[in-house]
Amino acid sequence: MTGAAVLVRDFLVTTPHSPITAEKRFAQALLSLRLSQVCFGIKQRSIKTERTVQKALEFIETKSGEKLSVAEIAAEAGTSAYHFTRLFRATFGFGIKRYLLLRKIEHAQRLIATTDESLAQIAYLVGFSSQSHMTTAFTRHVGRTPSSFRPGQELAMSC
Repeated sequence: MTGAAVLVRDFLVTTPHSPITAEKRFAQALLSLRLSQVCFGIKQRSIKTERTVQKALEFIETKSGEKLSVAEIAAEAGTSAYHFTRLFRATFGFGIKRYLLLRKIEHAQRLIATTDESLAQIAYLVGFSSQSHMTTAFTRHVGRTPSSFRPGQELAMSC
């Protein structure tokens, strides 16, 4: 995984008490990516590429919690699925499907920390096929189980 990809992943997956929103973290990641392009001479992407990716990211945000296909996202961005997949990977260092998964996990973190909804309901709301799928993905990427993000769980676990 490239340095930029690690930065974006770290900005998307946070603790439930983080005061920084996902949008701010993503903007910070883009800024960091831009700085690395300038400092290390990485080829800068064209304005058209940036607009295409920005349209796609905005579309993803408006459809939060819905199941999206790469073809739908690409069509909204005005390009083919093949071309969009290549643009996204070239821009961020990882694929669109990974980004979608990280967004689901980030959304689940927020809901777990701020609501009393069951984990099964949260899994459904953020777009996972089951609670088991969410728990597996969540644990793999965050290093903790979803239930450990519930307020008060830290106290119960440390006693």
